[in-house]
Amino acid sequence: DYPMSSSDLRKFMACPHKWRYGEQDDEGTDATKWGTLIDAMLLRPLGQEMPDDIVVCPDTYTDSKTGDEKPWNWNSNTAKAWKAKNEGKTIFKSDTIAEAQKAVRTLMANDVVRSVIQASTFQVMLTAEYKDADTGIIVPVCGLLDIVPTPESKHGKMLCDLKTTNDASKFGWTRGLHSRGYMTQAALYLDLWNAATGEKRSQWF
Repeated sequence: DYPMSSSDLRKFMACPHKWRYGEQDDEGTDATKWGTLIDAMLLRPLGQEMPDDIVVCPDTYTDSKTGDEKPWNWNSNTAKAWKAKNEGKTIFKSDTIAEAQKAVRTLMANDVVRSVIQASTFQVMLTAEYKDADTGIIVPVCGLLDIVPTPESKHGKMLCDLKTTNDASKFGWTRGLHSRGYMTQAALYLDLWNAATGEKRSQWF
C-alpha cells in the first residue's frame, strides 16, 4: 500500500531496518526548502502565481506599544500571530526570494537550459508496479519528473531533474551525485518513463 519513491529506495538500500523503523531526520532541510523555491519559480507557466503553500514574511512590523516600524522579529507577538496564521506553509524571507529570482535568471540566461525549459512540460507524476520475479511480491513505485521535453523537440531523448548544490566543482559535484544516489534516481525514472510510454529515452540531464 506504500508507493516507493526514488528517495525511499535509496534509503532502503543504505539500511532497510532504519528505513522501516527509524525516525525521519531533518538533514538537508534548508537545501530542500531552497530547491522547492527554485522549482516553484522555474517550473510553472509564465505569469502563474506562486503556490499557495509558499509565503514571504514581511520585512518589518509595527510595534504595538510605540507604533514604530521595526525589523521583522520572530519573537514579537505580531510575528508569532503571523506565523500561526501561515502554519503548514513554507516561509521565506524577501532576501531569499531575491536570491532565488537571481538564480532563475542565471539559469534562463543559459542557452541550453532555456531551450530545454521552453520545450518541456513540468512536474509529471509516474506510477508503476514492480513485480519481483523470485517472490512474486508487487511493489508500487512512483516518481515525480521535474522536466519532460516534448518527444518532437531536439531534447526528446532526455528527461531532466532540477538539482541545487553548494559545490559545483568536478570533485564536489561527483561526490554529491554518489552520496545522494542521483544515478539511481535517473535510472529509475528513465525505466518508469519508457515502460509507461513505450518511448526509448536514454539521456538524463
